[in-house]
Amino acid sequence: MSFIKITQENIETFSLTLHPSRSFTSSSTVGVTGDVHLVPRPSRSVKDVAFITSSAGWGRTAFDLEICLQDFKTRFASDRSAGSTRTDYSGYFVSPSGKAGYLDLVHNTTQSIKNTVAKNINCFSPPFAYAATATPGYAYDLSVDSPFRTTKDLVVNNLLPAYSNKPGSYTFDFTNYNSLNFFTASSISTGAALVYPNNTGSYVLDDKFTLSFFINPRYTTDYPGGTFKAGTILHVSSSFAVSLVTGSGVDRSGYPNTYRLMLQLSHSADISPDLVSLSTANNARTYPQDLVFLSPDFQINRGTWNHAAIRWSSTKNSRVGNISINGYATNYTVPSASIKSLSATPSGELFIGNRYDGNSDTYKFFNTNASSYVGIAKLDAGTSDPSVYSFNSPLNAELHDIKIYRRYLSDQEVENERYGRQVSKSNLAFFLPPTFVNQAPTMMRRLQSDLVANQISDFSFGPFNKYISGRVAGRVINIQNYLLDLANGCYPRQIALEPVFNYSDNGSKNANDYIMQGTIPNRVNHTILPCDDGNFNPSFGAMLTSSLWSTDRFGNSDPTIVNLGSVFRLSDIIGGVDTRSPASLSDVENSIRASTASGISPVNYKSATNSSSSKVVVPSMTKDLSSDEVEIINVSNLFYGDRIFPGSLTITDSSVTGSDGKMSFTLKDNGLGSLYRADAGTNCATWSSVGNVFYDEGIILIKSPNLYLFGKNGFKIDFKGQRNMHVLTINVPCDQGMINSSSNPNYLPISASLDYNDTDPRFVYITGIQLHDDNLNVIMRANLAQPLKKRNSDEFLFRLKQDF
Repeated sequence: MSFIKITQENIETFSLTLHPSRSFTSSSTVGVTGDVHLVPRPSRSVKDVAFITSSAGWGRTAFDLEICLQDFKTRFASDRSAGSTRTDYSGYFVSPSGKAGYLDLVHNTTQSIKNTVAKNINCFSPPFAYAATATPGYAYDLSVDSPFRTTKDLVVNNLLPAYSNKPGSYTFDFTNYNSLNFFTASSISTGAALVYPNNTGSYVLDDKFTLSFFINPRYTTDYPGGTFKAGTILHVSSSFAVSLVTGSGVDRSGYPNTYRLMLQLSHSADISPDLVSLSTANNARTYPQDLVFLSPDFQINRGTWNHAAIRWSSTKNSRVGNISINGYATNYTVPSASIKSLSATPSGELFIGNRYDGNSDTYKFFNTNASSYVGIAKLDAGTSDPSVYSFNSPLNAELHDIKIYRRYLSDQEVENERYGRQVSKSNLAFFLPPTFVNQAPTMMRRLQSDLVANQISDFSFGPFNKYISGRVAGRVINIQNYLLDLANGCYPRQIALEPVFNYSDNGSKNANDYIMQGTIPNRVNHTILPCDDGNFNPSFGAMLTSSLWSTDRFGNSDPTIVNLGSVFRLSDIIGGVDTRSPASLSDVENSIRASTASGISPVNYKSATNSSSSKVVVPSMTKDLSSDEVEIINVSNLFYGDRIFPGSLTITDSSVTGSDGKMSFTLKDNGLGSLYRADAGTNCATWSSVGNVFYDEGIILIKSPNLYLFGKNGFKIDFKGQRNMHVLTINVPCDQGMINSSSNPNYLPISASLDYNDTDPRFVYITGIQLHDDNLNVIMRANLAQPLKKRNSDEFLFRLKQDF
């Protein structure tokens, strides 16, 4: 044994940063792909043998094969010690499949457990039940004391505060940047529309106007070559209508992918857009279609955000107006000095998302019953809606920042509208961002009377119905909180968008199953979406008093966010939030314990709150006032190494729950820790946060409740990991005249060769190298594959490498 002092000159270090790509898919139809095994390259040949003692009952357990192997080895050892020459042992033991030899038994023995373990990526919501058992399984996984609930508490109470000083919106809120979503599917209600009251007479256009809005036609036909039905964006009977119609472009599969805008003025607004020829040039149509105008084809493409500005004035440009799409204008001419209809006197209600067909008494949508029921304006002393009406032109697109001006905007003002710059609000007749406001008229009573015991009259606070969420863990979006007309301060009548459904089954389905069975609440939950238009800069808080803004975590008013940290109030909690009241809360818990493994029924929750109509059960059990309408994705570090590489994450829900496959969501991280929606084919709003990524911990938090049940039917996640690989190299020199003796007492000096003329015959074998610390403790060892012969005149350099 020889010692060589290792100095800093003998040490080399360098590092590599690796970015392994990962793709994982979880689907209710195709299963799981992309899981990671605990052992990187598992072998099916490695077996786990259970050596069972005779006290366990030979041959009478589930380990019959292992027992036979143990018995084989015992008999073989016994025969060997006795000098037996037996070669056939198959008759001495019987496997479950009959007599077998040793190799047959080995082949059928249990594979090593560690070689079969694979890690998946889990997507889950915080549990809401109170399971009677603490045994892991379906019922316990839904329990408020399961690890899944603990994960949510850890993220909200520990990780978010720890990251709050970093960029990336690491606070329990989401950005108040939203869009209106209209689409058609068998699972959602038909005839849906938003109706705004004309209580100021401002929606009926006369001698000048500008209509401004952003549109993204995300949807197409159900099959190649199908007919795309014209969908109405804005409509005031006998005044104007703007509709989305198909263009001539199709994609490679034959689906329409280009669109046009149709403008109908005055009497022409009463004609269904389906009846208008799209091939006739502007100002070439005859009465009653003489005031129908279209934008050119190929200006609006599927899946892209587009700004539309439609202008006309009787005193400008010789009555020549234009339809401007993303700054490209198409002219049209109105020959008269006014577009006010002479053949009809419109009531003037504004319809969004559909076209109204019926009597002119549209003010009856704001009758006494509707006013008292949902808290909207009252324009009619009667109690009934218009007697005859229908909505047959449903829109299939997303919208945001809808404005109606009763003046002609200049070219510069139109450009400013396009990018969200400041524009004078003079003669602004209508403005729907849509933006969240912290207080709106209630739409809870009817919903709650069917799902919980008592009706509750309360203003609608928060982004979702807290009573449905807190009582039965159901999800219903408070869309009325997003629908305030900021120009007039009024809320719409929501036709086929009032979340009414009956819960009458006493089975074990959860509340969301019943909500999705109702076409109206199912549409409600898909109407407000996170906006991903990155070319627009919203004016947060414009025309709103600070009392309607949400608040940040410090209690300061902030119009840019929607706070999720204090959805519930102390008065909602049974027994208070700081103490458990055994008399009241234990009764609640006992009444909602899950008795079967199939889940918990909302009926249990309903009975639990009969005596406390203003209380909520789930927050009472968890003592958590924050939102539970989140999704958490937990990624094991087996997938990524040291951390998820910032800016590499993409999560896709290709078939959003309740949309019949019409909707999909794609989320990406912006490299700073925020998730943003990235479905648009144009620039996306990377600053609009809908969730967070904790890169080091491998936890993804989806915060926005407007991404309804994200990942419930399956999801795909793609990302790159980051693995820092450090390499330590130690150069161990073996110089001439060194390392030429051995401390082995059996060492004999012999010649290194049979050559009589060899001038340096003596040698030693080097079999390994050990590295010692200052106290001569072995801290690293390297064994050579075969001994190395070293003569006194030889010179070697050993390079020892260690990766860590």
